[in-house]
Formats: sequence, structure tokens, C-alpha cells
Amino acid sequence: SVAVLIIPKVRHAEMSDEVVREEMDTDPEWYSWKALEDIIQGSGRGMRSETDFCIIYILDANFERLIKQHKEDVPPWFMEAVVWKG
Repeated sequence: SVAVLIIPKVRHAEMSDEVVREEMDTDPEWYSWKALEDIIQGSGRGMRSETDFCIIYILDANFERLIKQHKEDVPPWFMEAVVWKG
């Protein structure tokens, strides 16, 4: 089957959360990495088997900044699937 997932905005953790603040104090990069990690994990939601196919549209221009900021940490399989549209 084919699924379409639309992500209109990169979701960031709530900064008023005490756990989020503690993580940020420990690792300033955590906040942006967590947002990117959520997108990577969420990309699998449209696929439930090896024969499924999912097209994901990420509309937030912030996504490109996150990818560049954490390019060393992004799984290769994810980067291979990214198609940049201008």
C-alpha cells in the first residue's frame, strides 16, 4: 500500500518542561536533535510492512537546518530517502 504523511511543522519539545530544560542544560544540541529524531521516527508510521511505501512531505523550511546541523547523526538510510524540492 501507499501512504502519504504530511508534516507541516517541525515539532520541538516544550521548553517549559523541567525534563526538557535539564536535557538542554546537559547537552545544548539535544533540543534540535530531539525534533529531528521525532521526524525520523515518525517517518516509519506510514509503513507497516516491507511492501508498504510512504511519501512524506515536510513543509517546514526548518527541517533543512536541522538536517545540516545534525548531518553526522542522521541515519544513512534516511538521508538516502530525502529528496529536496525548491
